[in-house]
Formats: sequence, C-alpha cells, structure tokens
Amino acid sequence: MNKITIKTHKGFTLLEILLIITLLGILFAIVLSLINPVAQLGRARDLQRQQNLSQLEQALEKYFIDNGRQYPTSIPVGKYKEICGEVTTDCIDLSFLVPTYIDSIPKDPTGVNYKIGINLDNNNISLWSEAAEQTELAVNKFIPLAAAAKDPRFDTGTPVGFDSVVYSLALQSDGKILVGGNFATYQGVSANRIIRLNSDGSR
Repeated sequence: MNKITIKTHKGFTLLEILLIITLLGILFAIVLSLINPVAQLGRARDLQRQQNLSQLEQALEKYFIDNGRQYPTSIPVGKYKEICGEVTTDCIDLSFLVPTYIDSIPKDPTGVNYKIGINLDNNNISLWSEAAEQTELAVNKFIPLAAAAKDPRFDTGTPVGFDSVVYSLALQSDGKILVGGNFATYQGVSANRIIRLNSDGSR
C-alpha cells in the first residue's frame, strides 16, 4: 500500500504581515524624504542663506578692523530692520560695504531682504533670514560685540571719558565696572587711577 505524503506550507501570521507593512512604510518614508524635490530645494535655499549671511558677517568684521574697531553706527539697537543696498527710510543701508568689503549686498533666495540688529540681551549683532525652511540655526549669524567696541548703552558723558590710558576693567556681579589705569580724571572730575562705574557709564 502506497503512502501519500501531503506537504503543508505555513502561512504568515497577521502579526508578521503587519510588521512587514510597517517596515515597508518606514522604508518608503525614508526614500521619499531623500528624493523629495521640495525638501531638497529648501535645503539648497537654506545653504545659500547661510553662505550669504557668512559673507555679510565677514564684511562687517573687515569693516570693524579697518574703522577704529567700531561696527557701522547704522545698525539698529534693540530692534531689527531689513538690510538694503541703497538709502531708504524703511531699511538699513549697508551699501558702503560695497565693493571694499563685499561684492554686493545679498538678498534671500526668495528675494526678500535679510535683517540685522543689535540684541541687547546678549550684546550680539544678529543677522538672519525670516524665510528659513529647514532649520533656524542654518540661517542665523551672531557677531559678539568686541570688547573694544562701544556698548550703545554706555555713555562716558561730557567731557568724554578718561584723560589718559585705561589698563584694566573688571565687571562685578552687581553689573558695576571697576576701571584702573593712568588717568587722573573721568568726565572732568578727579579720579586717581581707579574708579567704579555703573553699567551705563555714570560714576
């Protein structure tokens, strides 16, 4: 008597099918994000924004070095305005940087102007584009105001400041400033080589 052998094939369980569908969905999302032309274009525009702001940052640094270690006085303090390449009432004219420090004043890839301002919270010059698409960090530049650059809130009064050289400064925890040097007066009043000032420059 012949034996008949019946082979059986075990099918996928519902759990296995769901797991495969989930993995395929994840792979599809990854591939789609890699080839997504809209996302790629956004990344390319953000890269251009970063390069433009780096050029502006370098131009301002060169200006700072060549002009008595002072940044342009037209940069607004405590507020932010658009940067333009000509004199207008609605934006900051940086055309004097062209062509000595930069070939031209760049604009955002979408055609809008970049913005600039001095942030009094951290005493930085901020450059950025409001049209960032991928990441805000990629389109912001922060230039710390150098120690030799005058804080716009600090007023040495009239007559101006010290009558001789300042050698050292020390910022105290209460915000007051200890100043030492070879001076005899400050604002025309006797100050024998050492004085303590308030954060606004007053005695």
